[in-house]
Amino acid sequence: MFIYLGCKGEQFGDHKHHYHVKLSKNANYGEILLVGYFIIGNIQKQNPSWFKDNIDKYVKKASKLFNQEIKLIGE
Repeated sequence: MFIYLGCKGEQFGDHKHHYHVKLSKNANYGEILLVGYFIIGNIQKQNPSWFKDNIDKYVKKASKLFNQEIKLIGE
């Protein structure tokens, strides 16, 4: 699925898998972030909480990858 915010994109994939979101005439970064987070949040609600359930593994792997200790915010 390809999600287009405020534009009519047709470059990628099968057009039946495109989702176009209209933005207000004077849309700014705040509106784009709001719509983007809303869409992502709804997608995440419909799927298992992979990131939440595996954050400790991700942090360990990222620390090793970047050769520095990465700590969780809000431990």
